Amino acid sequence: MFEAIPEILTLKQGQEVLHIGRTTILNMIKQKELKAFKVRGRWRICKKDLEMYLSQVDKE
Repeated sequence: MFEAIPEILTLKQGQEVLHIGRTTILNMIKQKELKAFKVRGRWRICKKDLEMYLSQVDKE
């Protein structure tokens, strides 16, 4: 499922994968629901962290 996704995603790519808006993904990062980090002031998400988030949500 995630073969075509790069190892490091931009915020916009993360939004597209999760089908959510910018405010929602930023709130998820702020509330530590989704791990992310900044590079030169721009958010990045590791593919493994996105997969981990999805597996946790799937269990709920």
